[in-house]
Amino acid sequence: MLDPSPPSGPSLIALRAFEAAARCGSFSRAADELRVTPAAVAQHVKSLEAWAQQPLFDRTARGVVLNEAGVRARPALSDAFRRLDVAAGRLREGNPRRRTVRFAALPAIAELWISPRLAAVPAALESHDLAIHAVDRKPDLSRDGFDVTAYFEPTSGPSDELVLVAAPAVAAALTTIDDLSRTVRLVDRAWEDDWHRWLGADHAPAPGRVVEVSLFSMAVSTAVAGHGTVVGRRSLLAEHLRRGVLVEPFTRRVATGDRLTIERRDDPELEAFSAWIEP
Repeated sequence: MLDPSPPSGPSLIALRAFEAAARCGSFSRAADELRVTPAAVAQHVKSLEAWAQQPLFDRTARGVVLNEAGVRARPALSDAFRRLDVAAGRLREGNPRRRTVRFAALPAIAELWISPRLAAVPAALESHDLAIHAVDRKPDLSRDGFDVTAYFEPTSGPSDELVLVAAPAVAAALTTIDDLSRTVRLVDRAWEDDWHRWLGADHAPAPGRVVEVSLFSMAVSTAVAGHGTVVGRRSLLAEHLRRGVLVEPFTRRVATGDRLTIERRDDPELEAFSAWIEP
């Protein structure tokens, strides 16, 4: 007797794991995106390969590489998940009930640039809740469930600038760049090269004590407290400079080649949000 039930296909989770790993080029990066472990991604890919009855990745000492079968499969799957995510997003559109706008931003942008603007949310957005997520890597709006993102993007036009700032009392003792040797240099681990870029080729890194932190906002708070100097993007320091809790002891500014950029999903409801939050 024939079995009328159709043959079972691979799980959606396995397909998602393969698509993420193929796009990211790494099980580890795919795991970060999917918020699971690399072992879980590897297991899902293995189950998909078992269903396909062929390997989709070549395993090497340096990691995994898509093979010919994987290369053939990836474009259609990426397109399918992109369309699925767009369709899922439409479930929220036109909802008359209160809505949450999900905002992903670099941690420093979330803390130093978005937070000061929360007191000025326009009336048009008062019916919306806001969820701010500090995310190191820029998410894909079509796939990751966010409505708006704020990250630094390369630009051929006017760019942000690196500036050196300090509390007024610390800045008062700085007459020349050589005086920096008597201060504590506050360094954010992710942007530690900013000091070298600001100093330039004609100045060696200032000697003296260095305090390294894992968040730029920590370096800024420490500088406000009068415990050192910090180099950073002027866009992130604008509010502190406006209030006078930090000042620029030198006129030197160095273009970064990027600028703070807001991107949003194609949704009319988000137009008012973009108008409020645009730099």
